[in-house]
Amino acid sequence: MTVGYRFKRPGLPTLLFRSGLVLLGGIFFSPAYSNRAGSPMCTMEILHENRTSLHHFQLSVTCETIGEPVYYDIVLEKQGQSGKSRSRQSGKMLSQIQPQRAGQLSINIASNDKIRITAVLRNEDARVIAERSQIVTAQ
Repeated sequence: MTVGYRFKRPGLPTLLFRSGLVLLGGIFFSPAYSNRAGSPMCTMEILHENRTSLHHFQLSVTCETIGEPVYYDIVLEKQGQSGKSRSRQSGKMLSQIQPQRAGQLSINIASNDKIRITAVLRNEDARVIAERSQIVTAQ
């Protein structure tokens, strides 16, 4: 169990808290998750809009903090009779409490095509803070 405290003057407890180290029974260890500032808690949805054979995909991201950098990566993989293709888009945004849209990928889908779209959000330390995957098939 990790408990974080805030101190008025920097000292050993503050340095340990900022570094993510925990003192337990005289032994320092690092927890498997981040409890440091700068790791926004975010959720996301993959938005899908179908316009005949042209499909649009976009992320809707909502975070619990404002102004923290968040990096997104969207990968779209298509498999069908015409073969395989892969598209990727990545970028940076600042966290917001209100839902905001990020990225946009569009692709033509023929009948019997299968699309897998995967989206990942990371913080400044490249740690994954949200991940989502979705499969779309054309009928």
